[in-house]
Amino acid sequence: MSRLRRLPSPTVVLVAAAGLVLLAVVIGRGINDPDYFWHVTVGRLITTSGIPSVDPFSFTWFGQPWTPHEWLGEVLISVVQDAVGPMGVLVAFGLLGLVTLGLVALLLARRGVRTLAVAVPVILGAGILASYLTVRPQALSWALLAALVCWIDALRAERSRAALFLPLLFVAWANLHGLWVVGLGIVGIYTAFTLADRTPMAAARGRMLLAFALSALATMLTPAGPAGILYPLRYIDAGDWGLANIQEWQSPNFHDPAHWAFLLLIVALIANGGRRAPGWLVFLGWVGVVAGLVSLRNVPLAAILAAPALGIGIESRFVTPPRERPARIARARRLMEMGAAALVVIAAFVVLWPGTKAAIREDDYPAAAMS
Repeated sequence: MSRLRRLPSPTVVLVAAAGLVLLAVVIGRGINDPDYFWHVTVGRLITTSGIPSVDPFSFTWFGQPWTPHEWLGEVLISVVQDAVGPMGVLVAFGLLGLVTLGLVALLLARRGVRTLAVAVPVILGAGILASYLTVRPQALSWALLAALVCWIDALRAERSRAALFLPLLFVAWANLHGLWVVGLGIVGIYTAFTLADRTPMAAARGRMLLAFALSALATMLTPAGPAGILYPLRYIDAGDWGLANIQEWQSPNFHDPAHWAFLLLIVALIANGGRRAPGWLVFLGWVGVVAGLVSLRNVPLAAILAAPALGIGIESRFVTPPRERPARIARARRLMEMGAAALVVIAAFVVLWPGTKAAIREDDYPAAAMS
């Protein structure tokens, strides 16, 4: 039995396999996002000249006001790039998928959800992230979003001081990437449910309200100052050119197989999502789905926000608790799960690695125009 306990749990094996496949996908794709060059260049500029307040690069917007809403994320990308090269950046951001899935699984495991029920949101989440995960600061936000939901789900009135550490998360997040506004909205939703006596923090609602207010103030500790809190509002302007013309701001097309994992997530959430899950988690799940239907850029948020309610809902369909098996049978089964996960990861690397080029594929971009 002691040897069995030293083996990874089936949930850990599941998350590791899904996360390493995501890593293989990111490495196999290589540097294929043109925004990468912008992030590296801006990061280098900041490390040498400080944080700019006007655009120093664009031909049509040169010298005009600019809000560097993800300056710290760009510094991190440039530092890793200069230290270990493109392959190091790909590995670092590829592992963010593993972190994100791991935090989702941690929340569900902490609620007693068995591996079979955890598998559905984790596999669907991996299928969604596989199309979106690349070297961009928004990948940092996905991990922070999963960490935030996992954090506030663990809050209890008898340990309410933990809520007062939330502002520290938002100080970092507001400088890493603009999706902090989604995180602040989640804290606001949880606070509203708390005030309505619908969360375990109800007996400490005053402290939760204080944590939300301090988190909002923390988002102002950026180079833009208090005015920076208004920056995300530009992305809800229906007349914005980018919203109307850039692909990632368009709605998903479910005729495209790349979006089928999101469609399956919606179907699974409709079938299972509201069963025995806390109201605030169910609400978050549907907020994420609506956001994903509005814009492709938000689909990874739907995968993260819908996962807890989906896993809890599937777990509620099991009539009996997981059965205890003899140690020998349990150990053999766990070894088989670990072997199967290893084969999946190896297969992914075998398929993807031969085509991998860690170096930048300059032929895909108008690099000669730079001169």
